[in-house]
Amino acid sequence: MTLTLGDRVRIDIPDELDPDFNLHSEHAIVPDNDPGRCICGCEVFYKVALEIQELSIEMHPWNMRPPIEPLPPVESHSPDPAERV
Repeated sequence: MTLTLGDRVRIDIPDELDPDFNLHSEHAIVPDNDPGRCICGCEVFYKVALEIQELSIEMHPWNMRPPIEPLPPVESHSPDPAERV
Protein backbone atom coordinates (compact mmCIF):
# COMPACT_ATOMS: atom_id res chain seq x y z
CA MET A 1 0.00 0.00 0.00
CA THR A 2 1.58 3.26 -1.14
CA LEU A 3 0.69 6.15 1.14
CA THR A 4 0.63 9.82 0.27
CA LEU A 5 0.15 12.95 2.31
CA GLY A 6 -3.45 13.26 3.51
CA ASP A 7 -4.45 9.65 2.84
CA ARG A 8 -7.06 8.23 5.17
CA VAL A 9 -6.33 4.71 6.43
CA ARG A 10 -7.90 2.11 8.71
CA ILE A 11 -5.69 0.51 11.33
CA ASP A 12 -5.77 -3.28 11.08
CA ILE A 13 -4.35 -5.05 14.16
CA PRO A 14 -6.56 -8.14 14.65
CA ASP A 15 -4.24 -9.87 17.14
CA GLU A 16 -5.81 -9.39 20.58
CA LEU A 17 -2.42 -9.96 22.20
CA ASP A 18 -0.84 -7.03 20.33
CA PRO A 19 -0.39 -4.04 22.68
CA ASP A 20 -1.94 -1.77 20.02
CA PHE A 21 -5.02 -3.95 19.50
CA ASN A 22 -7.18 -1.19 21.03
CA LEU A 23 -6.55 0.80 17.82
CA HIS A 24 -7.92 -1.95 15.56
CA SER A 25 -10.47 -0.57 13.04
CA GLU A 26 -9.80 3.06 13.97
CA HIS A 27 -9.26 5.54 11.15
CA ALA A 28 -6.26 7.85 10.80
CA ILE A 29 -4.78 10.41 8.41
CA VAL A 30 -1.22 10.28 7.05
CA PRO A 31 0.27 13.71 7.92
CA ASP A 32 3.67 12.91 6.39
CA ASN A 33 4.39 10.53 3.53
CA ASP A 34 8.09 10.26 4.29
CA PRO A 35 8.43 6.90 6.05
CA GLY A 36 10.85 6.61 8.93
CA ARG A 37 12.86 3.58 9.96
CA CYS A 38 13.41 1.86 13.26
CA ILE A 39 16.75 2.28 15.00
CA CYS A 40 18.32 -0.71 13.23
CA GLY A 41 16.94 0.41 9.84
CA CYS A 42 15.17 -2.88 9.18
CA GLU A 43 11.54 -1.76 9.40
CA VAL A 44 9.57 1.07 7.81
CA PHE A 45 7.07 3.10 9.83
CA TYR A 46 4.53 5.71 8.74
CA LYS A 47 3.35 8.41 11.11
CA VAL A 48 -0.46 8.57 11.27
CA ALA A 49 -2.75 10.96 13.17
CA LEU A 50 -5.72 9.24 14.78
CA GLU A 51 -9.17 10.71 14.17
CA ILE A 52 -10.53 9.60 17.57
CA GLN A 53 -8.03 11.55 19.66
CA GLU A 54 -5.22 14.03 19.31
CA LEU A 55 -2.50 11.44 18.96
CA SER A 56 0.07 10.66 16.29
CA ILE A 57 1.66 7.22 16.23
CA GLU A 58 4.02 5.29 14.00
CA MET A 59 2.56 2.25 12.23
CA HIS A 60 3.93 -0.52 10.05
CA PRO A 61 2.53 -0.40 6.50
CA TRP A 62 1.12 -3.92 6.92
CA ASN A 63 -1.06 -2.67 9.81
CA MET A 64 -2.90 -0.19 7.57
CA ARG A 65 -5.72 -0.77 5.08
CA PRO A 66 -7.98 1.45 2.98
CA PRO A 67 -10.72 3.06 5.08
CA ILE A 68 -14.05 1.29 5.60
CA GLU A 69 -16.01 4.52 5.88
CA PRO A 70 -15.56 7.45 3.49
CA LEU A 71 -14.74 10.83 4.98
CA PRO A 72 -17.89 12.67 6.04
CA PRO A 73 -18.78 15.51 3.65
CA VAL A 74 -17.68 18.97 4.65
CA GLU A 75 -20.67 21.28 4.76
CA SER A 76 -20.19 24.97 4.23
CA HIS A 77 -21.96 26.98 6.88
CA SER A 78 -22.77 30.63 6.52
CA PRO A 79 -22.31 32.68 9.69
CA ASP A 80 -25.63 34.41 8.90
CA PRO A 81 -28.62 32.01 9.30
CA ALA A 82 -30.65 34.16 6.87
CA GLU A 83 -28.24 33.21 4.06
CA ARG A 84 -28.88 29.47 4.43
CA VAL A 85 -31.00 27.85 1.75
